[in-house]
Amino acid sequence: MTTRSVFDRAKPAVNVVFALLLSGAAACNADEVDVGDAESAGADGSEGGSDTWVGYVEAFQFESGSDRIELRFTSRSASDLAGAVVLGDGPAPPVDPSVGYPPGADVEHLREYDGYGARDAVVEGFEYTMVDGAVDQSRIRFVLDRAEGWKEWCEGQTPYDIGNPDPEMPSHMCLPNHSCECDEVSGECSIRTDDSEVYCDEVMYALCADGERGVGFCVCTADGCAAGDAGQLLVDMSFDGDTASGTVVPLPGRESAVFRVTRQ
Repeated sequence: MTTRSVFDRAKPAVNVVFALLLSGAAACNADEVDVGDAESAGADGSEGGSDTWVGYVEAFQFESGSDRIELRFTSRSASDLAGAVVLGDGPAPPVDPSVGYPPGADVEHLREYDGYGARDAVVEGFEYTMVDGAVDQSRIRFVLDRAEGWKEWCEGQTPYDIGNPDPEMPSHMCLPNHSCECDEVSGECSIRTDDSEVYCDEVMYALCADGERGVGFCVCTADGCAAGDAGQLLVDMSFDGDTASGTVVPLPGRESAVFRVTRQ
């Protein structure tokens, strides 16, 4: 699946806004950033570990109420780096393809799109992989693919032919093309067709069929399902010894947010 940066879909003015946001982040020093290394050593010098930085996102809360952010750098070179980022409290719940993921998620965020044309949601506690990393003295930049949090769940879904003749719209979805109805007594929900009854819940329906633009979060063909283009989070941060700060663009319900972390 090919993903695009949030800036590929944003208006040109976004670049100006982002530049202004960076001017408010921590000042850079002239030293080269010291996170992880080419041998994937931990902060204590042991091989095979990760260099962990933990902190908070300013004036922001994820769905759980947490403002926590954790960055785990495993290696770097003169121009590249590798690692993962955990947003909010973790770990993420295990994936169960038979129910919506994550269970109890805010369906409004799953349905809606942010100002950059991307799904306005993240999976709390999920280890998002740093991609397109760049190192520049005491500054690093990388992106997180939001769809990665739903990759396993979407790939575990069954594609249903929805009989759509429009070639510009999906031919299959991960639920039948009918309403998800709930029993008033048992509270159990399902989609009934002429020859079958398929379990559904509010989160599953939002992921499969109930997008703001009439397209589900998962993209399906006759051969299977995969996570659709959910957009990316752009991270830009500067280091000063064992502290660092930076910006994330965007976060659910916010165009941008400042975060601060310290080395553990």
